[in-house]
Amino acid sequence: MKNAKQLKFLFTFLLCISCFMLGVLPLYSGYSKAYASDCELLYCDNVYADIDYGGSGEQVVASYDVYFDRMEETAYVSHVNAPSFKNGETTITNSCAPLAGLNIVGFYDRWSTNLLPNYEPGMTFADGTYHYYPDLRKPVIKTSFQTMYNLMKTGELGGTTSANFKSGLNQYVYNAGYNISYSSFYNSANSVDLNKLTSAINSNKVGLVMCSEYNYVNDIVFNETQAHITKRYNAVGHMMMVYGYVTYTYYKDDAVIRTDTFLKVCSSYSSGDVGYMQLYDYSKIDEALIISIA
Repeated sequence: MKNAKQLKFLFTFLLCISCFMLGVLPLYSGYSKAYASDCELLYCDNVYADIDYGGSGEQVVASYDVYFDRMEETAYVSHVNAPSFKNGETTITNSCAPLAGLNIVGFYDRWSTNLLPNYEPGMTFADGTYHYYPDLRKPVIKTSFQTMYNLMKTGELGGTTSANFKSGLNQYVYNAGYNISYSSFYNSANSVDLNKLTSAINSNKVGLVMCSEYNYVNDIVFNETQAHITKRYNAVGHMMMVYGYVTYTYYKDDAVIRTDTFLKVCSSYSSGDVGYMQLYDYSKIDEALIISIA
């Protein structure tokens, strides 16, 4: 028994050293990150639990301004809006993955109505567009969130691994009587395949990004000659549902001076707000997945 424990310790030690050599697990960093015992990253962001930052990593304000003569929205592919649920339970922490999963099933509940039983996720307006309701903290949402949290083993580890997110979401969807599938729209650590995302949005699907570091844009404000982008850099594992993207191109003296593309995301914060994630900026995207439920 003693030899077995020694072998297990040696195996774990060597595995974590291997993770470090591959750049997966920093033995020392200015940022704090959480890992499961097998060196899998735990997605465990608690940002904005009470407006203030309360996560396990560093956060840096990184707002900026762009001054221009002319600005054009050169690309826009998006659902009108998307569900973005809150974590209203102060005793439940590290909940970004269950919230991302809940947002995903909330989106598909429009068609697969047993995902959130006896719940109407939104309504169709006179112009034919579908608008999701804000989170009204109905009992079915609280119950479904707790179920997702348990299935993803979030409370057991103090966060959610990629594998536990998928297995938990799979089980939730199967229990409701539906099928789920995944495909990648990953491109690099700071970008995604926008063509694949466009195809998904046009097919009434949504995506998910899993990031070990990421930026979150709270707001983009324009006036005639200035854009102000309010954002933060976050060094902590986080998941967010993606429901579109937008690209802005800025001109000065008829020349392009800057082009920015932002994913439209549901924050997975306890506040349940929506915002953006800027591409080709501070981030480490681990996985980018199109998720289909039917």
